[in-house]
Amino acid sequence: MYLGVHQETVVMAVVNVPPGSSGFVFRPSSFKRALPALAVTLSLACTAALAEGGDAAEIAFWISVKDSTVAAELEAYLSQFPEGVFAGLAKIRLGNLLDAETSETSALDNPAITECDRLASDRYNPDRLVEETRDIRSGFDLALETCMRELDVDPDNPRIGQLIGNLFYHQQDHEEAMKWYEPAGEAGLRLAQYRMGSSLSSVVFGREARDEIRGWLQKSAERGLPAAQISLGDHLIQYQQRDDQPLSDVMDGLE
Repeated sequence: MYLGVHQETVVMAVVNVPPGSSGFVFRPSSFKRALPALAVTLSLACTAALAEGGDAAEIAFWISVKDSTVAAELEAYLSQFPEGVFAGLAKIRLGNLLDAETSETSALDNPAITECDRLASDRYNPDRLVEETRDIRSGFDLALETCMRELDVDPDNPRIGQLIGNLFYHQQDHEEAMKWYEPAGEAGLRLAQYRMGSSLSSVVFGREARDEIRGWLQKSAERGLPAAQISLGDHLIQYQQRDDQPLSDVMDGLE
């Protein structure tokens, strides 16, 4: 069986050849244009290979991973069938997957600075993307409108939620700030975690609130935010003194 891709006309077909001759020939310059036809041809090729007594195990394996978006599954095919009929295509798809994963990782590690970052970044946040910050107590309406517009485009970005929380926090609207800080804190942003603790202490009082406040401060402190570490210590000492409880017992309660 022979699968050919003609470089100029991008004509693809399954052609019968004498027994013992099988393989795939791909012309790189035409491959991307040929992808739609290739999917159909591969299906025909698998059927033809089975009919001619081809390696059913390999074909079954390939069918199970050919549309996979998990690089490890294609790597498993290549490990078991390094010289397999579909090895060339598997390597191309694996390379594309790895390139995509690298691009996504780069985007996460180096996020683009947006106008919302410029308008709503907090100078107390060591993780901010901008070096210079403005007084975010002014220009609230413009900053909020800008950040909400960016959130519409990227609704799952916790950084934007934290930035919106900053705007409300500096307006002393702690309840509204917590609506934005909470999901950002759950996503691991340490400023949002710290601000959740400090905002809770401003709007919720009593013994029932202390564990939640401590929990948020502790999360941020464990991520190395200095302000949270100081606030957590103050919080523990405050309640230790109020309850007349040995500080060692309070510290033992930390997870």
